[in-house]
Amino acid sequence: MKSIPSVPSEARRRIEVRPDQTIALGPRADAPVEVFSTPSLILLLELAAKDLLAPHLEAEEDSVGVSVEITHTAPTPRGGWVEATARLVAVQGRQFDFELLAFDAAGEIGNGRHRRAVVSLSKFEDALAKRTSPRTEGLTPTLPAVPATVAVRGGVEAGVARLVLNRPGSLNAMDRSMTGDLEAWLAYLEHPTCPVRVVVLSGEGRAFCAGEDIKENAALDADASIALAGRRGQVCRRLAALPHPVIAQVQGPCFGGGLMLALAADLLVASHSATFGLPEVKLGWPPAYTLDAVVARVGRLGARRLALQGETWTAAQALELGLVDRAVAENQLPSEGARAVNDVLRLPALAFAETKRLLADLGPAGVGGDLGRTLDAYARCRRHPDAAAGMRAFLEGRNR
Repeated sequence: MKSIPSVPSEARRRIEVRPDQTIALGPRADAPVEVFSTPSLILLLELAAKDLLAPHLEAEEDSVGVSVEITHTAPTPRGGWVEATARLVAVQGRQFDFELLAFDAAGEIGNGRHRRAVVSLSKFEDALAKRTSPRTEGLTPTLPAVPATVAVRGGVEAGVARLVLNRPGSLNAMDRSMTGDLEAWLAYLEHPTCPVRVVVLSGEGRAFCAGEDIKENAALDADASIALAGRRGQVCRRLAALPHPVIAQVQGPCFGGGLMLALAADLLVASHSATFGLPEVKLGWPPAYTLDAVVARVGRLGARRLALQGETWTAAQALELGLVDRAVAENQLPSEGARAVNDVLRLPALAFAETKRLLADLGPAGVGGDLGRTLDAYARCRRHPDAAAGMRAFLEGRNR
């Protein structure tokens, strides 16, 4: 070890509860009560303790869990936040004891104790290899196959995952199939053995994404629409939370949910043809997710101009106001995107991931916002008759 951390010292981790971190309760399969699961709480607390030790380790060292004792005392809903604190209380050679606490917006949800040991990675791998047998090989996490999706055309080459929104006939409007395809790709990209270094998100044809598919939404009942909005909100959160650099390459219309998707990227490159807006209020509801990402980019004044006044910004305006990072001529968009990929590939992957996580933890911008609150506002409005009237007007071309 480079040094021994001081006693007491502590580290924190905060997350927003994703669907894969919940357990479904109740008898109704179609409407379960989803709450933060105890295994997910244990993992979060363990990672906080791991974070505290990480700066003190040599390059060929890491820490592993030895024991954990957790009491999970209160539920946290899906979409809420949970913050874990690991406080170092004792050091015995290469073993470290922690006191653990976890809170959500309503107060304490768990506590316990945890011990970690610092190990040599080479010795640990040797010990692991000796235990490998036909019975245990099946337990080793294996990377799932690259998703074979249609509404999102994707591929991985030389560490770069390229995801292309692929409904050009509808300006890449997000429907259920595109939402499912994005979820499939995120499951692949989030896997601990995923070889991807950079993710590039773009749109097929003359648009990046015109927003959600209003024709499909108008055919859904309010509950189904609200559930779909929740899934899309989680897609944006998960995309923003990836440790990899994410680059959005935008041309043509980029509205509503499409803008929210683009703003989940770390770098947004736009062509001069790109236009940006949040037209949801005209339809009868507020933006359902990641409005905080807009505020983080352009402040509350800019967000009001987009979300309340219904302004549409050109690429030049978006660049001037900070909504996008680069704006180039239409024929230069592919080469500028390639340059951005090369730029981030030159950066140390771990340093980028850790810096990205620290920035996300600083406040409500990006992945740290309150998805539950924004979805509640969307749900109230989506059930109101104004929403049905707004969609009819849109489909009839009266409020575009």
